[in-house]
Amino acid sequence: IEDLVRFIGEKRQLHTLGRPDLAKWYQFLRDEGIATPTLTNKQSYIGGKHGFFAWAMASGHYPPGDNPAKGHVSYTSNEKRKRKKFGFKAFTRDEIGILFAPENFETLPLHTRWAYLIGLYTGARVSEVGQLRVLDVMELEGVPCLSFSDEGEHQSLKSESSRRVVPIHPRLLELGFLDYVKTMVRRNE
Repeated sequence: IEDLVRFIGEKRQLHTLGRPDLAKWYQFLRDEGIATPTLTNKQSYIGGKHGFFAWAMASGHYPPGDNPAKGHVSYTSNEKRKRKKFGFKAFTRDEIGILFAPENFETLPLHTRWAYLIGLYTGARVSEVGQLRVLDVMELEGVPCLSFSDEGEHQSLKSESSRRVVPIHPRLLELGFLDYVKTMVRRNE
């Protein structure tokens, strides 16, 4: 959203934006060298089913109807073939070491550190971790668990099989995850 605001200007009112404005922004990003995977992610955040413009329409900040940020960026046939052939690669041990090196990890906000750790110990997608609520931390038969679902407002799953309840890893418990959750409940976050 900040990238879009920088491009269109802070004085521009949201309701005046149209498809051509968003098309120009996506083209600007492409001209800046941003790759298609990153562009599709930005398009999802801004124009996706649960993206910024969907929220703006639902909240009355943008006229209901066509989402002006949707449908601009897609993979070429060649890009699709390459993605299918090579797929996604897991982080290497060295890459994980960099992510979790104390000099890097300790500079992150506390909620981001917990998100990193939840991802590391559950294998959950970034989008799944990012939409967890304190209500999604539960106890089943005495075992602390995380519930990945689409039951809350603005929660979504990639597929039906993504709906699951996962026991919280003992290392997360040792590090004080449940205490962190209790703090968030007390703060009403």
